[in-house]
Amino acid sequence: MQDRKLHAHPIRVPAGYYPHHGLTWFSSNRWNLDALGGLLMSEPVEKQVAAYCVRKRGGTLRFQPTVMRKVRLPKLADVPPEIAEELASAFHCYDRQRASEAAWKLYPTM
Repeated sequence: MQDRKLHAHPIRVPAGYYPHHGLTWFSSNRWNLDALGGLLMSEPVEKQVAAYCVRKRGGTLRFQPTVMRKVRLPKLADVPPEIAEELASAFHCYDRQRASEAAWKLYPTM
């Protein structure tokens, strides 16, 4: 993810590439990275980032590692397969609205 963006815009980079210093990167042996990408680009996660970071000029958010460590993701065991599939599909299309609709089902009290 780029450090400074108006909205989260995660991308998937093939293994073996070294991330640029202006990027925050994620890896996981448990999560489907496409589903995680969909979750990271969703509104519930963005609201958490906005609560922990300082907005820059123009409303730009900072997706720094110190901020991203504070974001609470649901336990993988609590994510139904159909929601994980919807998040992954939204990630492939970069459909933020669709990702948010799926993610809100995982954050019912937020």
